[in-house]
Amino acid sequence: MEDLFIFDIEKCQPQELAECQIGDYVNLWVPKDSKQVRIFRRGTVGGTGLVGYVPGKYSKIIARHLNDGLKCETEILEIDTKKSRGKIRCRLISRQEMLAKQANDLDIASSNLHTELLAKYKPKNPVLNIKIQLPKNHNLVVGQEIFLENKPIEYYLKNAMRLSVNFIDNNGFIVAQKSYEPKIIRSLLRAYFNKYPIRIIIQKINTPDQYTLKYVEFIEADVQISLG
Repeated sequence: MEDLFIFDIEKCQPQELAECQIGDYVNLWVPKDSKQVRIFRRGTVGGTGLVGYVPGKYSKIIARHLNDGLKCETEILEIDTKKSRGKIRCRLISRQEMLAKQANDLDIASSNLHTELLAKYKPKNPVLNIKIQLPKNHNLVVGQEIFLENKPIEYYLKNAMRLSVNFIDNNGFIVAQKSYEPKIIRSLLRAYFNKYPIRIIIQKINTPDQYTLKYVEFIEADVQISLG
């Protein structure tokens, strides 16, 4: 299968093209139930920045590739705002290449995380105030102490690209989670693997109204973490 295409932008939007530079990448997006691939300039979100469309000759195969969850490598080769035209290079990235890159990225992230977690560490701030996620049907109360789940370092290395930590109660049941903020999570794990005493106390639990509660899976709680 051919995986490299060079084409002129269809229905080119000169005002958006003028914001681009030769060598920029572009984002390709295909709406659901459509095979017409749209071209957006870099750094734009929410439907803004539409530069134009992929020609029909290439749109179907690129759309199929994108709908399969695969990625494209793109580059603007030519820009001519006076003639309202631009040229794009697009290379389809195979699943094998994408998986190989993901594996390589994970290897690098795991190696860096291993070094970071085992390095000597002294917390700059011995008290952390953070938010954690609770299941909406929880039994926790303000003032309750919870504990960081005991996981070996290998667990975190395998998940170095998507770090998260679990919290347990006195009975060893997982009752909360922290994700989405890797810097905070790494600080907590560095303290843990440097054998700092860690005390975690629930300070506040959000109580959404009954209408909102029906549409959420998790609610937030504020906790205070004392290190040392």
